[in-house]
Amino acid sequence: MTIEQIRKRKWLSRAKLIYQQLKTLQKQITKDQRQKKFLSEIDISDDVLTKKIESDIQQQRKQIAKLIALDKEIKRIILTVQNDTLETILVRYYLLYESFSKIAEKMNYKPRHIQRLFYQAIDKITISEVEGL
Repeated sequence: MTIEQIRKRKWLSRAKLIYQQLKTLQKQITKDQRQKKFLSEIDISDDVLTKKIESDIQQQRKQIAKLIALDKEIKRIILTVQNDTLETILVRYYLLYESFSKIAEKMNYKPRHIQRLFYQAIDKITISEVEGL
C-alpha cells in the first residue's frame, strides 16, 4: 500500500468517527431536552440552568450540522470514482462499515477480488479532490 493510499483511507475513515459523534450528540440533545422538560414539569424556574441547557442544545446542533456537511463531502468524494461497483464497495466499507468478506458475500465475489477492487477505487480518488491531503 502506498503512502497516498494510506492518506486517502485515513481521510475516508473519518466517516465512521462522524457517525459515532452524531450518535453521541443526538443522545446528549435528548438528555438535555428531557432535563429541560423535567424542570418545567416540576415548576422549577431556574432561568440560568434553562438557558445553559438551551445553549448546550444549540451548540450540539451546530456541531451536528458541521458533521453532516463533512459526511456529505465524504460521500461526494466516493461518488467521484464514477464506477458503480467501486462506489458500492467504498460505500459498504466506509459508510456501512462492512468487512471485505461481507461485501464479497453480498456482491457475489471472492473477498480477495473485493480487496483488489477496493484498492482500485482508492487509486481513482484524486488528491486534489480530497481536502487536507
